[in-house]
Amino acid sequence: MNSRKPLSRKGFITRWAVITGLIAALVISLNAVIFTQFRTVFNNFFQPSLQRSEALTTATGEITERIEAEGIVLLRNQGHALPLAQDERKVNVFGWSSTMPVYGGTGSGAVDASSAVTFLNGLENAGIEYNTEITDFYSAFRTNRPVIAIRAQDWTVPEPTMEEYDAAGIFDSAKNFSDVAVVMVSRSGGEGADLARSLEGMPGDIKKVDLPDGRTVDYGVAGSEYADDVDAGKHYLELSNRERAMMERVTAEFDKVIVLINTGNVLELGWLEDMDVDAAAWIGGPGESGFNSVARMLTGEVNLRPHR
Repeated sequence: MNSRKPLSRKGFITRWAVITGLIAALVISLNAVIFTQFRTVFNNFFQPSLQRSEALTTATGEITERIEAEGIVLLRNQGHALPLAQDERKVNVFGWSSTMPVYGGTGSGAVDASSAVTFLNGLENAGIEYNTEITDFYSAFRTNRPVIAIRAQDWTVPEPTMEEYDAAGIFDSAKNFSDVAVVMVSRSGGEGADLARSLEGMPGDIKKVDLPDGRTVDYGVAGSEYADDVDAGKHYLELSNRERAMMERVTAEFDKVIVLINTGNVLELGWLEDMDVDAAAWIGGPGESGFNSVARMLTGEVNLRPHR
């Protein structure tokens, strides 16, 4: 004889609510394991069958250029320095970042720069000739940007010393090429880490670490690798010592100086007035094709949008 008392309606609902909750928790846990720990495995399996069409690539490139063209902000334009006149389409490009600019942010804001339009490509496409002696000098100086990512930050701001500029005869050859200078100042940043409040050296360095999902990533924090740029009184969003020395020399040597602020962050820009820079524009992170619009802004093909 069965002596168990039948479940009440309330008890029945409670039991199934507990069972349903346990099943949901199990599904969520399995999902987290499968799509987090084994994300790379799934991507490697399915990715070869997925390809972006040429039409889509062209369309997204055009959208990126339009967004960049409408987003550029003119910060300064003394004496109508911009746009460049037809006889000013030969320029000296200064700032190491002109050869290795910032295309986007970190984490979800990252940009695949492997096939991106570079700043120098943009100049060429807009019919602007640039001094290759300077760009070759920068390429010989350094070919990789210090890593700033979610798990790793290297706060070095790459820029040659004035002694290196002079040893290579850069300013002498530049004056013979053109009296117009375009300076690129770039800063990275984004998801995952605050920007450095001081350029003072930090303990530690960047190392390679293997993650459970099979990826190998950079990990750690490092201060500036240049002893002359280690300055406790300066933060990452102002000119480094080397950049300031370069800017002072450029503004002293050239009749027209145009500065491009290549970052998604807000830089300290009082030096634009202190050094009497002729024109300056904030260009953000132009993405894969936005540097075409940056160059067309210099020629006036893209409208300048004054800061208000």
